[in-house]
Amino acid sequence: METQKTFMIWICEHLLQTFSSSAVTVDDSPQTYAATDIGTGTFVAGEYVSVAGCSESGNNGTKTLVTVAADLLTVSETTTTEVAGAAVVINEFYYGDWKAVRSSAYLTGTINASQACTLYIDQSRDGVNTDVTDTIVVGAGVAESWQYAVVVSGFARIRILNGGTDQTSMRCILNGKTNA
Repeated sequence: METQKTFMIWICEHLLQTFSSSAVTVDDSPQTYAATDIGTGTFVAGEYVSVAGCSESGNNGTKTLVTVAADLLTVSETTTTEVAGAAVVINEFYYGDWKAVRSSAYLTGTINASQACTLYIDQSRDGVNTDVTDTIVVGAGVAESWQYAVVVSGFARIRILNGGTDQTSMRCILNGKTNA
């Protein structure tokens, strides 16, 4: 009879935030997004955000926050100057660290979030480049669980993209399961 061992790889209880406004302006030097209250009680430097709705397509996508101040977010990625008017939505995008899963046969886990979000379970051979991603769309207040075979030996991580409403509760656990 085969014995299974489960060990925790990652746990996330971070409350993801969102910001939306038609008054967001974007500057290219320095690379900033500005609007009233954009940096007040929303995001923290070092976090990732996903920007959508900008008129200039290069201003959309995943951005890394360098500094966060009242009414101003500075990002590390290139931006293009844009005046206010577009309905811009900025959702926090949580990135977990890569964790070694070489001894795992499966990745298992659960997520329960107060608001809708999307969970990404990444696998990598080198802990740098993503080789395989499984995606789970999570409904508000609906617990989800999963079990995926480890198809790429090496490393795994979770990423969680907020779905447009501030989270008031969040718990996501990624486990490794071995057959021993």
